[in-house]
Amino acid sequence: MSTIGIDFGTTFSSASWVNPVTGFPEEIKFLNAVDKCKIPSIIYFQPQGKPLVGYAPYMQIENANTAADRDVIHRYAITSIKRKMQKNASFQGHSHVEIISLIIRHVVEEARKVCDFPSPPDTLVLTHPVVFAEWQKNMLREAACRAGFADEKISLLEEPISAALAYVNSNNLSNVEGVLVYDFGGGTFDVAYVKKDARGQWQIPIDPQGDPCCGGDDIDLSIYDKWEERVRQQFHRNLSPNPQEVDDVFLSRCRKQKEMLSLNANQRFTEILPPAKGRNFDQAIWEVRDSEYNDIISPIINRTIAKTKLVVDEIRSKHLPLDIVLLIGGSSRIPLVRQRLEQLLGDVSLIRTTGQVDTAVAVGASYYALNRPTLSPIPEPPIIKRVKFCIKCGNQFKDSDNFCMICGRKRDVL
Repeated sequence: MSTIGIDFGTTFSSASWVNPVTGFPEEIKFLNAVDKCKIPSIIYFQPQGKPLVGYAPYMQIENANTAADRDVIHRYAITSIKRKMQKNASFQGHSHVEIISLIIRHVVEEARKVCDFPSPPDTLVLTHPVVFAEWQKNMLREAACRAGFADEKISLLEEPISAALAYVNSNNLSNVEGVLVYDFGGGTFDVAYVKKDARGQWQIPIDPQGDPCCGGDDIDLSIYDKWEERVRQQFHRNLSPNPQEVDDVFLSRCRKQKEMLSLNANQRFTEILPPAKGRNFDQAIWEVRDSEYNDIISPIINRTIAKTKLVVDEIRSKHLPLDIVLLIGGSSRIPLVRQRLEQLLGDVSLIRTTGQVDTAVAVGASYYALNRPTLSPIPEPPIIKRVKFCIKCGNQFKDSDNFCMICGRKRDVL
């Protein structure tokens, strides 16, 4: 039996395994990837041929230069399915459950190319945002079944618990009792307090907070909107030929700009704009300063801080232990995030980051599989047989009696 842990992400997915040589969980480094620890959560449904998953469609988006290329991408490629998922919805004739299953299957196939699993992975720990509704969790489970895992071999694990498991175990922090996990990813935001119980298991003792539509995708769109504003002023045109649609290729460029701005919020970007009628090579320049970037992203960051404050206030009101505030998710790298959290907490020493900011959740899934508690099943309560009596004379009925054998009253029972 072999287990794989998968963090199914909005923009990228990552995975982990327990290395049989070391006996410890490790992130999986994939082949042929720009970032070897992540696989893009993208599918391109070719008009003819099987779907392309991961880096193949990612590179198609990166290299789409002509209007025709962009149109094909818009029609046949789907991104960010994690936050687009809906019941009974489909894209290019494929249900959202099927789309998710294709991504899970692809991650497993790529993992098998680089990991010497003792046997093909047949057990899966799949993480999810703590604010996911039951129907969303059920969709993930069904997708995992379609990807080849038996239902009883699938465990769903909340992302904050997974992240806490990874950080505490990786750093041998046996004395840590309470962790606040701030998870700001590509498409979703979660903040949850996880606490070690008397058995040494991690639990979520107070209501978590989150936003299923707040993440790096929203920052990308805000940067896109800023470009749209500049292009209209300078060239009197829209970025996309259809003003009602977002140009997916240029949105990908905005994602890269966000990553650069997260490292240094003073940047100079020169971009070739998407082709427009009679204008194929418009070039625009944007000199970004940190103050302008902070103004753009503040509304999004403020949403996460407001949610975080609700959890922090409850931790403090109940006098619960708080040893670490752990920042995970790619968007947590943004300097403004740390600044706002420092203002909220008033204690900089609590805030921790990890070199596994993008893969901590995936690694935690393998720690969960490795240390999963084996509990005795709770016995079923005994079946109590009700004794029935006549309400007139008190005679006890037999199961077959319709009338009282003493007074003849119809069977109305106490």
